[in-house]
Amino acid sequence: PGIPLLAEALRAGGYETVCAVANPQLSGVTGLDAGFDTVLECFGAPGSGSEWKGDGVEVLGRLRGWLEGRGGPAGAKPLFLFVNLMETHLPYTFDSRDLAAIRGDGAVNGARRAAALVTDERASAHLHGIDPIDEATIRDLGAAYDGAVRTVDRVTGEILDLLGRQGLLGNAVVAVCGDHGEN
Repeated sequence: PGIPLLAEALRAGGYETVCAVANPQLSGVTGLDAGFDTVLECFGAPGSGSEWKGDGVEVLGRLRGWLEGRGGPAGAKPLFLFVNLMETHLPYTFDSRDLAAIRGDGAVNGARRAAALVTDERASAHLHGIDPIDEATIRDLGAAYDGAVRTVDRVTGEILDLLGRQGLLGNAVVAVCGDHGEN
């Protein structure tokens, strides 16, 4: 509380501020959605029947719908758009075609198994030496991560293409960054 967030500063400076997030940490509960005029939450609540962690395809769809309803860039305020994707956070999610493109079709089933098996809690137990994960699962988890990175890369490209078609990239500054990945 009391520390100004970028979205708050930009909104005060006349920007339209929008976030499309697959991360439940960016919400009114944490206060990290402060300053956004529009918050496109692309995740479900626990027990809602949908995954808690959203995915990039959902973010892309929600963003597409919002942009189509916005009416284009003509005469609009400058836009600050924040997008947060989660595929590269446990449990890793990926499109099988993305993984197969870099690791081959044979890697997909093992990667799916490892991604379903290794939760945040299981990874923490492994890292602390409490419950080691076998080498085959570690190998397959690496493939799942690679697939997740490729999926996020593809979705990011589709988002940039969408923004370009809407005429929003001409004077844009685009920053793409990653926070950490798993250990």
